[in-house]
Amino acid sequence: MVDSGWTLQEMLAPNVVEFYDKTGTKLGDKTTLERHICDITGIPAKALRGNPLSSFSIDERFSWQRSRNTKKPEDLAYSLAGVCEVTMIPVYGEGGEKAMARLRREIDEVSKGTKRHNYAVPFSLAGVAEAQLFVGRENELHEIHVSLGGDGSRRMVVLHGLGGIGKTQTAVAYATRHRNSYSAIFWFNIRDDTSVTKSFVEAAKRILQHHPSAYRLSTINMNGDLDDVVETVKAWLSEADNTRWLAVYDNYDNPKVHSNNDPTAVDIRKFLPDAYQGSIIITTRSSQVRIGRSIPVRKFTGKHEAIEILSSMSRRDLAIDEYLHLYESSWRQLHVNGPRLETYEDRTLYSTWLVSLDRIRQNNKLSASLLGLWCYFGNEDLYLTASLHDFTEVMRPLCNYGLVEGKMVLEEHGEERVESNGYSIHGCVHSWTVEVLNERWDDSLAQFAINAIGRHVPAQDTVKPWVTQRRLLQHANRFSKYLSKEGLADVDMEDSSHNLGNLFRTQDKLAQAKAMYMRALERKERALGLEHKSTLLTVLNIGNLYRDQGKLGPAEKMYKRALEGYEKVLGAEHTSTLVTVNNLGILYMDQGKLGQAEEMYERALKRYEKVLGAEHTSTLMTVNNLGILYADQGKLAQAEGIYERALRGYEKALGVEHTSTLRTADDLRILHADQERAQQAEETEALEPATVHTHYEEPLPLAHNGKFAKPQHRAFRRLTHLFRKRE
Repeated sequence: MVDSGWTLQEMLAPNVVEFYDKTGTKLGDKTTLERHICDITGIPAKALRGNPLSSFSIDERFSWQRSRNTKKPEDLAYSLAGVCEVTMIPVYGEGGEKAMARLRREIDEVSKGTKRHNYAVPFSLAGVAEAQLFVGRENELHEIHVSLGGDGSRRMVVLHGLGGIGKTQTAVAYATRHRNSYSAIFWFNIRDDTSVTKSFVEAAKRILQHHPSAYRLSTINMNGDLDDVVETVKAWLSEADNTRWLAVYDNYDNPKVHSNNDPTAVDIRKFLPDAYQGSIIITTRSSQVRIGRSIPVRKFTGKHEAIEILSSMSRRDLAIDEYLHLYESSWRQLHVNGPRLETYEDRTLYSTWLVSLDRIRQNNKLSASLLGLWCYFGNEDLYLTASLHDFTEVMRPLCNYGLVEGKMVLEEHGEERVESNGYSIHGCVHSWTVEVLNERWDDSLAQFAINAIGRHVPAQDTVKPWVTQRRLLQHANRFSKYLSKEGLADVDMEDSSHNLGNLFRTQDKLAQAKAMYMRALERKERALGLEHKSTLLTVLNIGNLYRDQGKLGPAEKMYKRALEGYEKVLGAEHTSTLVTVNNLGILYMDQGKLGQAEEMYERALKRYEKVLGAEHTSTLMTVNNLGILYADQGKLAQAEGIYERALRGYEKALGVEHTSTLRTADDLRILHADQERAQQAEETEALEPATVHTHYEEPLPLAHNGKFAKPQHRAFRRLTHLFRKRE
């Protein structure tokens, strides 16, 4: 038997390999005989020419050995070790099958890391649009594979090209094809700060699902400070042994670069793990992103290849001749009636969409009208809360032609659906609906869109309001760009504007919240009067907003105006009046006016007990606030009794795991620590009064988002724990 297994390495490794016949006559070398060698061995020419072995898959490298033999069965595995870039100690006698299994384990260890099981997260592209049959882009996929192959150190590629040209689908195809090479793959939509932060929350949930005891991740609040979620996921990706992950940062179309002055531009550096490890793919329309290996994604040179992709994505068999006829007709029409488009690529995309739109108009005019309405909403997650069957039927033609895609929407915790599934439209197609389908602004459609979202903003006392709030936010962001249009100046949208102010405030977008509140207040004052309860509600929320911004003087002015109005219109014991009294007490604490704060709390507590009862949650909230006040006044014994009352009430009314219960328990824990320190200080002062300050240093307290606050701000830190009613 000829031992040809080991000659595979001899064929690949040297730069020069010469071939001789039995008589010693030279036949040629691996360059001159390349075509014959490839035909006989199945080894591709690129491998013979010295291309990195990492650019070929493991299965492909195994295939080069299939027609070869070895004298000892184990050598089939041992001779592949170097080709597969692993080390392996020969153990003759173990048998060929065990040797091959051991080789596979060694390859797996190297490709994913020795501790990959500690960081493995099953592959999932939930929420990412994926073509069922990906056609083309083999050169780009090969270049990505070569660029990202390595030892787990940081490798990064940037896919850039026109909108809609296939960057995302190329990234999807790569992730799907090479998923076994990574311990985990995460997908981050970095279109804007809100989208990427939401993606990090989803990544954190996936990690926790498979690693419940993951350091730090198990302790963070997924519905709290989302910046903390981002930092915690980044820290997990930066752990020393976690080197074999892939992260895709998709839709980085508004990058923070020197030439981009847009204040909403995204700085991707804030969202990259700190450790120099892992693989990263970035997709962007901008050629100015220069933080990795740049790979351009260009247009296809042949129409037939493009139509094949269009057919596969739309799941329709297109007659090429028919399609080309429609395409050319649409192209000519675009030159006559369409917008001015600077590039051939843009005109090509517009023509393709017009062909699809004409077909939709012929068969379903309602679907075409919905596409026109969509430009007044954001491009992602459009959904309906009623008549879902009819809405699905209207959406189906848009999905069939590839203009729109459906997406599954799951609740924040668990698999229960929230309201209904949403639909998304590519940002480039969305821009087309603005420029072509709605060239003339329609005030009635804009008003419809604003009211549709504004009236759907959930109240804070509903179950898990943040789920719906996050779905609505990107639509509200779009409204803020055109609410100043003249045609909308006098329309009746004060309630929607107020609700949008609430939405922006809960999402920490305070400038946008103020604009919405002020718009609502102006129209309510004009339509309802200065003392109408709806007007006063907006006044109260503006006071809350000013307090969030640290503008305590303007906040006090708004609170006093709201209190005076509520007492006059609703009476001193109405719950709206008492909410305002409680909020004014919190403000006085912020200002250091502890006596006035105590007066407000006691006034609110007395009337809450009378109107709502001693165990109502609003009563307990005021009880807890009074406990914080006593603690800051140094009345620790009184504070302890108040906290214990609030804790018992919350446990009975809301349960032991409710956030209000937990906050009160935390306040009580802090109080006990204060009492213990005070006792230690007294004992130390009695023993060594001259050196007491050198024996004790107050630790830095934790703020509500897990970050350290300055010691002198202990009272303010406690206030951030409070449950504040958000109307």
